[in-house]
Amino acid sequence: MNLYFSLLKLKARLLHGRQLSRADIHRHMAMKRRARLPGVCMVGVTGSGGKSTTSALVFHLLSAEYPVALSLLENTEQMIAPRLARFPRQARYGVFEISGHAPGVIDSVCELVQPDVAIITVIASDHRSNFRDPGATAREKVRLALQAAQRGGLVLLNADDPQVLAMREQLAQAQVRTFGEAQDADYRALDVRHSPDGRLQFRCRVANEEACFDVALLGKHLLVSALAAIACAHQAGIPLERLAERARLFEGLPGRCSVQFNPGAPTFICDTIKAPFSTLGLSFAQLDLFDQVPRKTIVLGKVSDYPGAEGSRYRQAYRMARQHAERVIVLGRPGLTLNPQEGDVADHNLLLVENVQALRQLIAETALPGEVILLKGSSKVDRLERIALAYQYPVTCWISGCTREHTCFHCDLLTEDRRLLRPPVEGTSNMIEDPQHFSALIAREGA
Repeated sequence: MNLYFSLLKLKARLLHGRQLSRADIHRHMAMKRRARLPGVCMVGVTGSGGKSTTSALVFHLLSAEYPVALSLLENTEQMIAPRLARFPRQARYGVFEISGHAPGVIDSVCELVQPDVAIITVIASDHRSNFRDPGATAREKVRLALQAAQRGGLVLLNADDPQVLAMREQLAQAQVRTFGEAQDADYRALDVRHSPDGRLQFRCRVANEEACFDVALLGKHLLVSALAAIACAHQAGIPLERLAERARLFEGLPGRCSVQFNPGAPTFICDTIKAPFSTLGLSFAQLDLFDQVPRKTIVLGKVSDYPGAEGSRYRQAYRMARQHAERVIVLGRPGLTLNPQEGDVADHNLLLVENVQALRQLIAETALPGEVILLKGSSKVDRLERIALAYQYPVTCWISGCTREHTCFHCDLLTEDRRLLRPPVEGTSNMIEDPQHFSALIAREGA
């Protein structure tokens, strides 16, 4: 590969007088590889939330019938291009999570991937530094749908999100299917509920077909991911009943509302990948699904994507959190003035801790057996997942300011005894994913 890079650089310099970067070469190789895949159906997934879970579940459902490749988590062109360049020869489908973090990036990625199916999940106020309002975000996300439509492909839209559904007006000539709880959704969810152990359950109806689904997803907001994946796989020719059977085997992505039950100890909900202010309410509401528990606690780390002063947003976050939990712990902001409710400080219902080491000690000393603790923060700042993982492994890494790109769930530095870490699942050799970033909990291919 290094020799190939060198030859391309030399050719560009001699013939065109220009210097090629590694990104240029990856893009060249990706486009060359894509040209050799005329019979492969490429699925692109974007939105302000639910992209990773949707992509993982699409992969899992399609894998019931077809060889599928998946590009997940690191979802920018910088990572997608080298993965596409290594696209497995045997795959019939490719599933790509695609970021729309800045204007123009989706069009650039679509030149490489050339999507045949576009899935748009939700629109929110993410990436505020690049998009000042949800309308601007929607204008970038719709580019994926337009690119798929130009290829005569399929577009799947969330019927419960007005800004996503409005994209249909720009797709008059396209093949569009909708999903949601809305009465006129093509793939409609009915009787949505959660089981006592936090599994999402619902009936899905499309035309004359109907099936009952039971999926390991916590929180009603992940219904979007479930329905989008079901719609995509059903449009690929897999019957609804077969999809319902397959969906029961899915295991959610760690850190994305994943639940960790610990007998005789607290239960953790790990929502630790990112914490945009606009989605905090959805995350906090997950605690409402747990009845008859001794206490509910929310640990709040770094909050992102909000206008205005930090203090006012954290005060709002604290007030929202107290509507769902008896105790709130705020990490890393000891100087904040949160205007606590009467009695919260005296009763230790509001606590501020300086770092993750202090948080670890606090949880170890005060957690109740059966208590439900929601960990909500940013993986690149807080690494809150270590609090939950310490109940499974002898965690020895408690540093602050870690610069690793991937999370702690399968980091080889998490514990000194690396043999304790869960190994990658067998049968995943066709994944387009750097092994160090691959989550062993994505899907059990062939199960």
